[in-house]
Amino acid sequence: MTAPPPVRLVPFRPDLLDAVLPWFDHPEVQRRLGGRRWAARQLTLPVTPDAAEVRGQRVLSVRLRLARKPVRGSSVGGARVRV
Repeated sequence: MTAPPPVRLVPFRPDLLDAVLPWFDHPEVQRRLGGRRWAARQLTLPVTPDAAEVRGQRVLSVRLRLARKPVRGSSVGGARVRV
């Protein structure tokens, strides 16, 4: 049994917006996040919050990353990363 190829986390940039928009056509994604406007809105949010706190820890930076397959560069998921 071979291990699946690793994925790479890349910054969510405007040029990747078209790659993720189809995800927002799924009813479950719409229920949890909303429609296609959610993805576009993420690009307008600041990456550094003003002294935000999550679970008792100070958040220095918030960034949205996409998981990309190295084979064809297709997007397979997204993650909001707090540092």
